[in-house]
Amino acid sequence: MSFAGATVNGLGDSPGKRAAVYARFSEKGQRETSIDDQLKECSEAANKNGWVILKEFERFDKARSGKSLVGRRGLLELVELAGQKPRPFDVLIFHSTSRAGRNLSDMLPLIDLLIFYGIELYFVDNDLRSTNPMFRDLFIMYGRNDEHYSKQVGHNVKRGQRGRVLNGFIGCARTYGYKNVPVEDRVEKHVYGRPKVHGVNYEINPEEEKVVVRAFTMCARGISASQIAKTFNREGIPAPLDGKKGKRRVWHVGTVIRLLTNTKYIGVHVYNKRQQVRNPKTGTVLMVPRPESEWVTVPKPEWRIVSDELWHAAQAKLRHKKFNGRRRGGFNRSDRSRLYIFSGTMKCRPCGGKINIVQAKKEDPLYGCHRHRFNGTCDNALQVSQVLLEERLLAALAANLESPEIRKVIVEEFRRRCKMPWMRTRQACGTRMLSMTCGVGRRSSCRSATI
Repeated sequence: MSFAGATVNGLGDSPGKRAAVYARFSEKGQRETSIDDQLKECSEAANKNGWVILKEFERFDKARSGKSLVGRRGLLELVELAGQKPRPFDVLIFHSTSRAGRNLSDMLPLIDLLIFYGIELYFVDNDLRSTNPMFRDLFIMYGRNDEHYSKQVGHNVKRGQRGRVLNGFIGCARTYGYKNVPVEDRVEKHVYGRPKVHGVNYEINPEEEKVVVRAFTMCARGISASQIAKTFNREGIPAPLDGKKGKRRVWHVGTVIRLLTNTKYIGVHVYNKRQQVRNPKTGTVLMVPRPESEWVTVPKPEWRIVSDELWHAAQAKLRHKKFNGRRRGGFNRSDRSRLYIFSGTMKCRPCGGKINIVQAKKEDPLYGCHRHRFNGTCDNALQVSQVLLEERLLAALAANLESPEIRKVIVEEFRRRCKMPWMRTRQACGTRMLSMTCGVGRRSSCRSATI
């Protein structure tokens, strides 16, 4: 879509200007060539305008949503570079306003900042440039369309999934214990001559079925979710989800809890129990429960893996235990955790995992390897008193800060981070300063106190 009057100066008005390029695609399932296609069209536009694209300032973000700036390293790096003096480039080219982002509350301050830095912006597909007197109004118009498109796509997907569920198919994704089997039309053909797919159904996976039954049986006997996860990891049983970045698939306490509370295993498909909500501050996507009145329940007896007796026995044991995977470990997660100043900032030498408080109920909490305590994927059983460890680390950190070189590094890094456009508050800068200071202490001569 384009609007009349989007271009004022015409092509070729700024010969010889140095240009940077940004490209993005949002979904993991999209083709990687989308980036190449965007860069190619941006390059063609630069040639028509007489601009010179600097290859060292081509940035892109793969599989990153435009609804948030969190994780958009490519774009944020270009913004930081634009603020340098002298400027490393004069023009920033986007394929379209939607590639820049789909959230006006994020994009407008960022666009204003780039213009303040003296950077000319050009959006190829919209034929829109920041030298246009109507640029801001037009950008808001395009941005509203981009936001609306994103929300409408989400609504349409949800509507389609609900229809599939009501027709007896699955809504999306896969569930441990089953195989996804497409239900094809025996007569009607679809794209490329392939049979038309009416939907996808579950078929019980015999190997995973044994693991599911075993997990329910162990829970019914009183074995905790943590011990179930450790047992499965010790025996090398693949977890439901693939490991990130090629890492091993491991069981976690939350994985076991979700398995033990999934009604599909007793032949009941409950859809729309939760919805995705994005935290506008952190960009994190959270799963928030929906009212029970919005649930869609469909009986699927052919999916049953667990008997009613075993199901109720396991649920009775689970009711006596409380678990919240988002509140374990880390600094500033609760009033008490604010006392654990090094929790999550240290690493276990054997496995590379985080060192957290693993025993908090005692009078003197203990630091230890998170992976050993909760997943059983590390053999490092060493635990250290909070008082002893923090006493040694703080003493070493104080001694290291006497060095002028280290103080200079801290001050320079602190100032650099405060200038970043996404560090908007003093509180955020203070938190960064604390984590950075702890990091310097860890990298210095206080290694003797590390676990």
